Amino acid sequence: MKESTVYLDIAVLEQTLAPLGGITPESLAPFVEIYIDESRQLFEDIQTAIQQQQADQIHYAAHTLKSSSAALGMMLVQNLCQHLETKSQNGDVTLAEYIPQLETAIQEGLKQLERLISNDSYKPQ
Repeated sequence: MKESTVYLDIAVLEQTLAPLGGITPESLAPFVEIYIDESRQLFEDIQTAIQQQQADQIHYAAHTLKSSSAALGMMLVQNLCQHLETKSQNGDVTLAEYIPQLETAIQEGLKQLERLISNDSYKPQ
């Protein structure tokens, strides 16, 4: 999918973390830890549901992953999950082509989030 290669939208992340003092390693790390576990499980759920052709399960897992990804500014994951959610809601379960793209988007987005956590000198623009 070549619609976008933006894995992480810093502006969205800043908005999410503004009530906690902005993007700092201390404010971001707990969210990333939760997201790592949650995204791993939801990705597996999406894979299994596609393999088993369970549209309702694809829809649920994609919707949940979309929401948490959006909060962290992981826009490509959000967009891919939106496609999965919409297609599965319409009964389309032949969605295996999205799996490699979704996996890459999650991995790359997490790499960028982890760089923010390890970069104490990050300053919002």
